[in-house]
Amino acid sequence: MGASGTSFAFGRPAGDAERLRLGEVLAESFNFPAADAPAWFDYSGHENLRVLRRGSEVVGGLVGIPMGQFWGGRPVRLFGVAGVAVAPWARGSGAATWMMGEALREARQAGFPLAGLYPATQPVYRRVGYEQAGVRCELRAPVISVPEGPREPALRPFVAQDLPAVQALYRELAQHRQGWLDRGSYVWHRVQHPRGMAASGYVLEEGGRLTGYVFLARVRPPGSTFNFDLVLTDWAARSPNGWRRLLTFLADHGSLVRDIVWYGGPADPLVQLFDEQTVSTQVLYHWMLRVLDVEAALTARGYPRGMTASLHLEVEDALLPENAGRWVLEVSGGEARVRRGGEGALRCDARALACLYSGHRTASALAAVGVLQGTPDALVSAEALFAGPAPHMPDMY
Repeated sequence: MGASGTSFAFGRPAGDAERLRLGEVLAESFNFPAADAPAWFDYSGHENLRVLRRGSEVVGGLVGIPMGQFWGGRPVRLFGVAGVAVAPWARGSGAATWMMGEALREARQAGFPLAGLYPATQPVYRRVGYEQAGVRCELRAPVISVPEGPREPALRPFVAQDLPAVQALYRELAQHRQGWLDRGSYVWHRVQHPRGMAASGYVLEEGGRLTGYVFLARVRPPGSTFNFDLVLTDWAARSPNGWRRLLTFLADHGSLVRDIVWYGGPADPLVQLFDEQTVSTQVLYHWMLRVLDVEAALTARGYPRGMTASLHLEVEDALLPENAGRWVLEVSGGEARVRRGGEGALRCDARALACLYSGHRTASALAAVGVLQGTPDALVSAEALFAGPAPHMPDMY
């Protein structure tokens, strides 16, 4: 039984007809051709599709994305959510909130400590315990300002056999970035096949080893006849020389390219390599996080090395009562132990915990606006334990 006494059911599509109807609902909601939905479902994995039924009729659904996210240098399993939609004529009944609650319970049961998403609207997700936890920024620079440097090593076009080495290099770098995804097949598909764009890939090799890569799409701005922008869907290098070589490759497009565009955080280190302040940084989105399993989420992530500290938490969680109550987090050598009990010196709900967990807001900042309460010592401990670079993410999902 769903909101307002309406009977809802949530689960996998029963067959092709329900998948077709889910595609129609998503197309209505997100304004894309319904004929594009089957390809989306194919690379998402049909086993990750969920529908919302009212009686026997499909009135909504979502796409689940199993992957991970790096926190404190360690991957934590993440249940990504995309394509959350309810048919326009079925809205206003609490259907979306009810559906999200069911999805989160299922994800917790499947062993995911965290859930994440990019919100089209925040209230529905806050009602089930999500909170802002990081940003996705667009960085843009005129191609004429891109610094030119070395022309070695040589680049060559990406081929399918390069993918394992590309993925290994990405993961090697991503583990040191707070909030970056431990990508699964869904996000890697997006890197190579961004929606509405065709991406080309190029790789650097040194001594037979892949040491860098870039995937880019050529996008013509409105009103432009010849010029276009280079939109980088992903790039990485193993060394400073590799990064400078990739920048030189981009600078070599100067005859027709207007801007280069890439995605990351508010303190991207590549900006340091530009001679002038020509890189503009714009926050495009705040993504949201939900702690599904307090014990597992706190245990799985990494913490500052060399620190020995403890934090006594008291958590409120109406949707997932297994999380509620008092917990003790004990950290030493970058690792954590979590147990029930303690004094509850820091009190928060699931939303504030997600924001604290990511380091997007400090404990004292959250306390200042009244969404978290704690003793002075608990606030200091929480700030130290969850300190780190500003959480951000280059990927959309």
